[in-house]
Amino acid sequence: MNTVLVLLTLAACKGNGAGDTAASTCTAPTLTDTWPADGADPVSRSASILVDFDGTLPSDAVTMTVTEDGSAVSGTVDLTDQVLRWTPDAELAAQTAVSWSLDACGATASGSFTTGDQGTLLSADDLQDATFSLDLDNATWVEPAGGDVIFGQLFGGMLLLGVQDVSDDQIDLIGGGAEVLDDGTVQQDPCIPTFDFDASSFANNPYMQVGPTTLELDFQGIAVPITDVTLSGAFLPAGDGITGGAMGAEIDARDVATSVGMSADQLCEFIESYTGVACVACTTDGVENCIGLQIEDIEGNRLASLHVAPNPNPQECTTDTGGGS
Repeated sequence: MNTVLVLLTLAACKGNGAGDTAASTCTAPTLTDTWPADGADPVSRSASILVDFDGTLPSDAVTMTVTEDGSAVSGTVDLTDQVLRWTPDAELAAQTAVSWSLDACGATASGSFTTGDQGTLLSADDLQDATFSLDLDNATWVEPAGGDVIFGQLFGGMLLLGVQDVSDDQIDLIGGGAEVLDDGTVQQDPCIPTFDFDASSFANNPYMQVGPTTLELDFQGIAVPITDVTLSGAFLPAGDGITGGAMGAEIDARDVATSVGMSADQLCEFIESYTGVACVACTTDGVENCIGLQIEDIEGNRLASLHVAPNPNPQECTTDTGGGS
């Protein structure tokens, strides 16, 4: 545990004479944003604390204190392009509460977050064009309970996640269906459309969080849109895999009901009578026609010889598939 306090001398922002040059030029800036978000969990053990500001801020007019579990942490402060960046001198402790406070020439800010287990920063070369197989068969279906038996067939037990582009600031991911051949080889399922995530912040490297997006799966010839798909997790060192993944999504009965010759309410009643899972309020409008999905403890293996190819309009398939496994 580091025990050195991050303390940059606060310049005198209130002068006591006309000749006090520092006092006359030290005007409190406007602090416009901070990262990580207050209460964020998990945050990379190597994460910097960022504070955006408008105005002029002399480097000697900053006092910043960072603690983990109440003990002071050493780090350095850098001011570049109206961003104040505090970077720890060493990795923060795992699964630890971190608090910070800032006084920038009289403008103040503070926050707290909790670190995760991971902290090894990855370079763009570690991840560019990488593809991972996400194991849903052995993940934990939090919502609905028993969802792996009831809804797991939709995903076929596995999804692919590919890195289209990555930089120090952003990561662009694409998802696709997977199928496992008789010899155990995993390949992209040409029958399932790919689903593209918008480029997202990678400030929490090696953690990522992307979405929402929409994917469409086929279940016994019926198109099932999966909406509000979000995905999070951490890349392992050197990009060798993904750990601690979580996926959230929603199925709206109104998107499927017509295809099965029912109203949305009738379909919800049928699903509840058959599976015990009741429809809940949809995030879009509050109507109780949706099934919420939450899957945690997702692990992913890197596939050395596979790259997810964009395929938004897949070929027609004559065999039933849900991702193949």
